[in-house]
Amino acid sequence: MAKRKRTVRKKRTAKKKRGRRPGLAGMSVAQLEAAIARRKAAEAKKLKAKRAKLMRQVASLDKEIGALAGAAPRRGRGRPRKKVARKKRGRRKKKVAGKKTGRIRSTARQITNAQNAVLKALKGKSKGLLKVELAKAVRARAQTLNTALKHLLAKKKIKTKGVTRNMRYVVGK
Repeated sequence: MAKRKRTVRKKRTAKKKRGRRPGLAGMSVAQLEAAIARRKAAEAKKLKAKRAKLMRQVASLDKEIGALAGAAPRRGRGRPRKKVARKKRGRRKKKVAGKKTGRIRSTARQITNAQNAVLKALKGKSKGLLKVELAKAVRARAQTLNTALKHLLAKKKIKTKGVTRNMRYVVGK
């Protein structure tokens, strides 16, 4: 008996059709606009990448030319070139070692003096005074006056009447 040769069958695969895209004709206007926008975005991305690559190449060529010419290397985009000799400016004031600059804090004595002055100014006024009127009467810095009023309110030696802008301070107890 003769042996039969076995043949291997290949699986059939679907071949892609070439030619026009079948879907473009049946698309709505909105779909066409979306497709155009996607294509534009893809092209813009490609162009951006090409531009970046070219910019890097130009920068490397600039470096090589500068190195050959003996010039100082260029700095990044938007940064000025490093100057060899700086212009001398006028004399600058040096900070004194012991002095600190910044906020001025009120001393305890200043606050107690302001408290006494506030109480004195409020004694004769039954209707009370606005903060502006108190500042004129006391003749103290705003910061000192505010802390003095805060302490007096905490000790309940004075009371407030009214709301924020129209607040009057009256002697308590």
